[in-house]
Amino acid sequence: MNNNLLQLKIIGIFCLLLTGMLAFQAQTLSGSVQITEDNVINDILHKEAVAYGERYKDNKAARLPKIQNLRAYIGTAGMPKGLRDTIRGRKDGLYETDGPDSIPGPARYNILITTLSDGKKLHLFYRSEDTLKETSKFLKTKDIQYLMFLATTTLGIALSCLIGFIVFRPLRSLSEKVKDAAPDDLSRDFPETDRNDEIGLLARNIQGSYKRIQKFVERERQFTRDVSHELRTPLSVITGAVDLIPVFLPEGNPKLDKVLARINRATDHMQQTITTFLWLAREENIKNSDVFCDVNAAIHAVTEDLPSSMIQEGVELNVLPGEHLVIPAPESIFRIVFSNLLTNALAHTASGSVDLSVGTDHVTVSDTGEGIPEEIIKDIRKPHVQGKNSKGFGLGLSIATEICARFNWNLSIDRRKPTGTVATITFQKQNIP
Repeated sequence: MNNNLLQLKIIGIFCLLLTGMLAFQAQTLSGSVQITEDNVINDILHKEAVAYGERYKDNKAARLPKIQNLRAYIGTAGMPKGLRDTIRGRKDGLYETDGPDSIPGPARYNILITTLSDGKKLHLFYRSEDTLKETSKFLKTKDIQYLMFLATTTLGIALSCLIGFIVFRPLRSLSEKVKDAAPDDLSRDFPETDRNDEIGLLARNIQGSYKRIQKFVERERQFTRDVSHELRTPLSVITGAVDLIPVFLPEGNPKLDKVLARINRATDHMQQTITTFLWLAREENIKNSDVFCDVNAAIHAVTEDLPSSMIQEGVELNVLPGEHLVIPAPESIFRIVFSNLLTNALAHTASGSVDLSVGTDHVTVSDTGEGIPEEIIKDIRKPHVQGKNSKGFGLGLSIATEICARFNWNLSIDRRKPTGTVATITFQKQNIP
């Protein structure tokens, strides 16, 4: 997408207007030159006719006017047929064979017809086309006009581009500063606010919006800190109580040890989940090349911790043979995304199977359940969008989508034929060790 579209539009409109004005000016100039030329030629014809008329009174054999590009005839004797046909039936006066009120005739002529003292007709033909050719040894008058138009248009376009660059340079500078503003740097001041033009007004409005957003962000951070404290406090109590249970109860109870171990794993996972959500809320960069997740081990841990009540009777949970995959991300992050996909698959599968598979760069969760209704499949990853039989709040997939976006993972959710759903997390291959 072109980021300078507005600038290009303005420069383009200005260039079109400039070209139109220059074309109109060139046409007007051309018309003015032609009118001036005709007036000068007609004046020459008139003076030559008057001078010859005076000479003719004294000497009927007076030499006809003879100047460059001018032909003179008394009567039509010796006159070429084309010129004779042109003046046939014409009265005394000035005529042109080119122009708005022209008469039919060969080439381009300015013609004067006048009656001499003895009643004979004097015909003067001035070939103005030859005058235009002789204006320049190399170029015609129209060629010169075209070259002037082209040169002026080129200069105008160059000036338009230069003006556009100068005018939009502070706007581009402001745009770069807005783009580079980090979430922790929203209180920054823009130098453009000192300008007394539209760019200054825009900069002041952006700066004001940034400061309001900064206050909102600070309130949100305070809220997440408070929530973190309130959530971690009961978790600490639970962890402490679990640690004390073996002290007050007889030892050697395998069932109790298994339950306590499960509670410990759940509280640890909850601690990691809280920390993850706090990172996400603060928009911190939690991607760390020194932190890796063994995807296969994480999937095994999630399936081990699943309550038996989540798997309905007649449903098989299958971990299919696949590749060994390690990704650069905290395990808690992957477990949140995977757990949401798995619990959704189990909750909407009444019979058949839920299959888990690991590829070289992806993880797939497919089920034979009821599938996603056609009317909501496009919006299924938006908050609070859920099917009729869903029992949750419709937030699981939106959370998973947000996490995948942060880590540049691709999350696809599609209908499975003939029934069921297929969810796939695809990781960037260049980041896989």
